[in-house]
Amino acid sequence: MIHSVLRGTFDQWLAELAEGAGAEYICGIPVEELVKDGSGSVVGIRAGDDAITAHVVIDCEGVNSLLAERCLGVARPKPSEMAVGVKEVFELTEAQVEDRFLVQRGEGAAMLFVGDCTHGVVGGGFMYTNRDSVSLGLVATISELEESDTTIYQALADFKEHPAVAPIIRGASMVEHSGHMVSEGGFSMVPRYCFDGCLLAGDTAMLCMNLGYQVRGMDFAIASGRFAAEAACDAIDAGDVSATGMASYMAKLEDSFVMKGLETFKTWPRTMEGWESMFADYPGMAAEVFEAMFAVNGVPQRHLKDRIAPIVRKHGIFKLLKEMRGALKAL
Repeated sequence: MIHSVLRGTFDQWLAELAEGAGAEYICGIPVEELVKDGSGSVVGIRAGDDAITAHVVIDCEGVNSLLAERCLGVARPKPSEMAVGVKEVFELTEAQVEDRFLVQRGEGAAMLFVGDCTHGVVGGGFMYTNRDSVSLGLVATISELEESDTTIYQALADFKEHPAVAPIIRGASMVEHSGHMVSEGGFSMVPRYCFDGCLLAGDTAMLCMNLGYQVRGMDFAIASGRFAAEAACDAIDAGDVSATGMASYMAKLEDSFVMKGLETFKTWPRTMEGWESMFADYPGMAAEVFEAMFAVNGVPQRHLKDRIAPIVRKHGIFKLLKEMRGALKAL
C-alpha cells in the first residue's frame, strides 16, 4: 500500500520526535557563515552577532545552498540543472475529495501532466489528494523559463482553468501557496559532500532524482541525514572529525539506495533536457491520434492505421523511434 503525506504535518510530527529525543530548535535566525579554525576546519556557525560552536556541522540548508557555496567552495548549479516548482493546496471536505476523484473512503489519487500545462517548457504538472485537500502544482526548468514568453505563475493560473483541473477545485478555498527549487541534474551534479568538520546532506548535496514520472528527494534527505548523523557521532567518539574521520558517511551513502539510484539513472537528466518534443510535439500528436480514433464527421471511416500513420509521419516516425529508444535506455 502506498501512502502520501503533507510535508507541513509530517515535518511537525518529526520535529516533535526529535525534540523528545533531546534535539533543540532555534528558529527564525538566518545562519550567515560557517565558522572555521586556523586550519580551515568547520567548527560552528555564525548567526548575526552570535556564534555557536560544534564538533560537526551538518549543512542541510536546502537546494539554494549559499553557505556551501560561499564557505566550502561548492559550485553553483547551472540553470539547466535546476527547476522551479510552485504548488497550491485547495481545501475540500473528505466527501468532496472522494466524490471528485471517484475513490473509496481513506483512499486517494495522484495525476501527472505534461505538455501544455507548462506551455511547452520542459517540466510537468501534478495533482494529488490529501485527506481533506488537493495539492496542485507545476515544475519547470529554470533555463527554459528564462527563454520562454511565459512565467511559472502564469502557467499555473492557466493550468487551474484546464478542463481536467477546474472541476476538481471548483468552489475550493486555496489555503496554501509555496515555491521550491528542485535540483534535476542527478548523479553528475552531486558535489563533494564531506569536509573537515562539515557534512552536506539532502538538497544541499543535490540528492534529488527526477525521472519525469517520479521525483524523489524526501526519502533521500531522510536517509542522508541519518547517515550523516551516524558518521558524525562515530567521528566525535573517535576524536577525529576531519573529512577522513567522517569518511564512513561517504561509504554509507554510496552503498545505499540513494547514490545507487542516482547512478543507475545518471544519463536521464541529459536525455530529458534535450527532449523538447516530449513537452511540445508529442502531447499534440497524442491529441490528434485520439481525435482521429473517435471523431464522427460524416465521412467514410478508414482503417485505424490509415488514420494514424499520417499523423505519426508528420511528426517524424524515425525521430520518434530514436527518441523513444534513447528514453527507454536512460530509464
